[in-house]
Formats: sequence, C-alpha cells, structure tokens
Amino acid sequence: MSVSPGWVSVRDAARYVKLAPDVITRAIASGELPAVIKPVTRREGGRPRYRVALADVDAWMRSQPSAREAMCGV
Repeated sequence: MSVSPGWVSVRDAARYVKLAPDVITRAIASGELPAVIKPVTRREGGRPRYRVALADVDAWMRSQPSAREAMCGV
C-alpha cells in the first residue's frame, strides 16, 4: 500500500491531535488505530516508520472518552 496525501507520520498525527507521539504509537500497536508501514531504506535503518490516515485519526479520537468523562465518570 502506497502512502497517499491523506497519510501522515506518527509525529504529524500527534501534532494534529495535540498528543505525544507515544500515544499514537501505542494506539497503533494495540490495533485501535490502523496504520501502514512505510518501507524503510537501508540508510534510514532502525524502527518501522508508520503512516496513519487523518480520517482514521479523527475517527479514533472521536471514539476516545474525553478527559472530563474519564475523570468524572460521566
């Protein structure tokens, strides 16, 4: 699957929703947030580079309880 204009890096997705990149990575690892792995070149090395669709990020955020709901049990 190729990366299209609607797909962004984990870091950009985190900035988009104002969360830490680790939160996005955990959501991907748990299967809550769909992602594709961008092929890593030998020069880049290291860990996989994920790409997420902004539409999926929006849907995932809507599915998350708000901080107020989590704290108050609303």
